[in-house]
Amino acid sequence: MTDIAAVVTGLPASFISCVQCFEIIQYGRNLKSEHDHLVDRLYHIGVKLSRWGKSRGLLDDNLAPIDSLQDREGCQEIFTRILGRFEEAREKGKRYELNQRRQGGEMGSSDALELDGEENIAPSVKSFRTNMRSFMSNYTRRSRNAGIRVRWAIYERQVLTNLVNNLRSDVEDLVELFPQHVVTPEKDLILREVQDFPDDAISIAQVINEAEKLISEKEVEKLLETAVAEEIERRERQGRPIHRFENFDIRKVTDTQIGNRIAQGSEAEKMGSVFKTFNISDAKGLHVGNEYQAVDHKNRDCGEGRKDSILES
Repeated sequence: MTDIAAVVTGLPASFISCVQCFEIIQYGRNLKSEHDHLVDRLYHIGVKLSRWGKSRGLLDDNLAPIDSLQDREGCQEIFTRILGRFEEAREKGKRYELNQRRQGGEMGSSDALELDGEENIAPSVKSFRTNMRSFMSNYTRRSRNAGIRVRWAIYERQVLTNLVNNLRSDVEDLVELFPQHVVTPEKDLILREVQDFPDDAISIAQVINEAEKLISEKEVEKLLETAVAEEIERRERQGRPIHRFENFDIRKVTDTQIGNRIAQGSEAEKMGSVFKTFNISDAKGLHVGNEYQAVDHKNRDCGEGRKDSILES
């Protein structure tokens, strides 16, 4: 048995171990920004798993537990499979480190093995990941396992891609063990998550969920999609900045549009966008903003109305 799976004793411990595995991965800097979307998807899968376990009473005596022996065995089989995915990725990371040290010596391998921190990522992405980690931790904090603490790294994009795709399938298999609709506690958790997202992170949650929905549209993704859309609309009505366009360096471009283009006669209000820190030179035909056509009251589908934005330099 691998050292990750060796700490597993019983279904609740298996569940906790799986969730904690999502939290301890590091990433090689050589992956650069290409891995950002995959990392966000990985967090999405981890929260989906932790939310599922929390809502089905794996760790809470006040909720109906998974009583059927067949269901428990099915869950355990999938938990073991998930732990195996992480162990396989960890072993590939260790082999990569070993090969780099053999090729470059102890000093020559430092660049290839440098880890990517979050200090250089966009604040909105950092905020999104902080919230996702918080969700996973809160859903499992009553029964954390002390056995899984050592952090490890993924250095190769294909390893990360395979891990994300395989884990997504595993969690879907887990959900499909219980064909009934999403239970009420899970719905409540989804609504609470959406309300807890800061303004700068909720649009990322929307994009990641949309990507997962395109792969496999399940009830959870549909519910999350609706909840996020309604929450964004609610915040926009309050004039809160949901969509942010920041740190653009635009030079020698022609006919470029970023954000809103508003026609006379448009009627919607307060999109809540922020355009910030634009450095523009030698640009022609540049427009910052989405395009909103005038509203035809005879045919409301012909266009959208004005939605206000905030432009900052």
